[in-house]
Amino acid sequence: MKNSKLALLTFFLVQPAFAAITLVGNGSGPGSQGWTTTQTSGNGSQNGFFGGADPNGNGGAASVVSGNGWGMYANSSQTVTASYSTGNLNPLAFPAFIQLGLDNGSTIQGNGGFGSGVVGIQYFDGATLAFEFRYVGGNAAARWEFGDSTGFNQTSSVGFSTNGFNFQFNQTGTNTYTFAVNGSTVRSGTLAGGAGLVDSVRVFNNNAGSGSASNVVFNNLTYQVPEPSSFLLCGFGLLGLIRRRR
Repeated sequence: MKNSKLALLTFFLVQPAFAAITLVGNGSGPGSQGWTTTQTSGNGSQNGFFGGADPNGNGGAASVVSGNGWGMYANSSQTVTASYSTGNLNPLAFPAFIQLGLDNGSTIQGNGGFGSGVVGIQYFDGATLAFEFRYVGGNAAARWEFGDSTGFNQTSSVGFSTNGFNFQFNQTGTNTYTFAVNGSTVRSGTLAGGAGLVDSVRVFNNNAGSGSASNVVFNNLTYQVPEPSSFLLCGFGLLGLIRRRR
């Protein structure tokens, strides 16, 4: 009886507690809320970021991305990126996730719409690109592309939309994942480049065009990581188990 109670107690102690953290846009740009932003230097009027971006005001009228978010624009061969560090998604148990809403509006609409601009989302383990989901303007397939351990620039089942997307990356193992778009899984597999636990997400806009219809709007970043206090409890639980075995 004592052993069974100890086993039950140890189970609860070594299971980490998880907290879903949500970050939403406001009137300031992404840099004011923890995002690290980069842009092509020397041409600030043609690339940059802004806050209070309306996902319904950039070419789509019924965006699935809720609320005013962060906006980014890039034209004349310029590039902007916004990266956010989540920390390791879940070093003790799986799955864990990063979710983000992204609305590309009318940017780079397929078959030559706005040229060869590229917008998308990337997930990293340190400096290693683990997974990518992107849309390339002028793409004859008019489909979003993905990249993982099987290669990059592969056509997905997801087509162009002016109404935005909710992307969710799920870490299912030390180097495996599933990727869902608007609640439906569209890809699962192994991460690229020998990546392990994903610890950051990056949104990018490369030469998508000018004008409000070419803005990329992103919002509602949500990710799940273990609560720091749970590691202490895990340590106590494991220590108790070790002492009991002795």
